[in-house]
Amino acid sequence: MRPAGPLSADAPPAGMRPTETLPPEAPEHFQAKAELCQFLATVLRLPGDLLVEGICSGAFENELRDIADQLGLALPQPEAERCFRELAGEGGPCRVTLAEIRHAHTSLFTHPEKPLVAPYESLFRYWEKHPGGSYGEAPRMFVSPVAMDAERAYREAGLSRSPEVNEPADHISVELEFLSRLYSEKACLLLEGRLDDAAGVDKALAGFLERHIGKWGAGFFERVATSGVHPFYRLVGLVGTALVAAL
Repeated sequence: MRPAGPLSADAPPAGMRPTETLPPEAPEHFQAKAELCQFLATVLRLPGDLLVEGICSGAFENELRDIADQLGLALPQPEAERCFRELAGEGGPCRVTLAEIRHAHTSLFTHPEKPLVAPYESLFRYWEKHPGGSYGEAPRMFVSPVAMDAERAYREAGLSRSPEVNEPADHISVELEFLSRLYSEKACLLLEGRLDDAAGVDKALAGFLERHIGKWGAGFFERVATSGVHPFYRLVGLVGTALVAAL
């Protein structure tokens, strides 16, 4: 799915200004939701140098706090503040490295034996229901009914996944990018006064939330938040949990 915002493959999104909480029906509110969905979609992919630079410079924290403030998201305290402090170096220089972030990403999502958290909706829901199940019985990647239904939703919205993203349609980052596109589209339609068209986007959003993110988003992010693997991903889990609750 083509990105909704001006993100590179591994950079956090540009924040919106001002940072006060936005009225829930304002176009800017839905654009802030779009930015946060895109932010999470980006950081849940394989991390790169730009992400580490953003963490060490403080840009990651500033942008994340800005968007959370705009949406009025209450990040749990003191867990979130502890993660911010650990990432900032607990009063010293930030020592986060690309190697440790990638190691944490692998442990969480792409471990060859069994990742701590499956990033695919079909697999996540399968393991939640069958914790002792085998990989041989798990849904097949790309062609599971869940992935195919997500692909259908993208086509109906007139969207196609980017050829650079070789992931099944039910990968968490792909689903979040889809939400980002819908929220961004709604913001634009509201700004143009096209309320009937915006209502059509609402229908697409409600359907996708009910059939996909609503079935596993909260559980996914809660598992990431409690993984203990790295403060960066614990924080991503806390933010994602708060966002899903507000969708």
